[in-house]
Amino acid sequence: MGTGLGRYRHSPRRWRRCRRRGSPRCRPCGEGVGPELDVLLDLVARGELDPQIGLREDWHHVVDVAQALLERRVPGKAVLEIG
Repeated sequence: MGTGLGRYRHSPRRWRRCRRRGSPRCRPCGEGVGPELDVLLDLVARGELDPQIGLREDWHHVVDVAQALLERRVPGKAVLEIG
């Protein structure tokens, strides 16, 4: 599971590995995050915050995802993955 939070590109499991190495930011992706987002990502990684992702799809399927959202067929958030 990857998150749709800002520039964060890794699953909570991979992000926990980054945190265990002592990094306050997720260095493997080469990008830092703001302090508020860092707190949210830490809560997700520890399982204390559930982002409620109901649908994950490649961005090429944006029309289908938008239609599913409009028809309220997605419980929670929809995440479009790029790359």
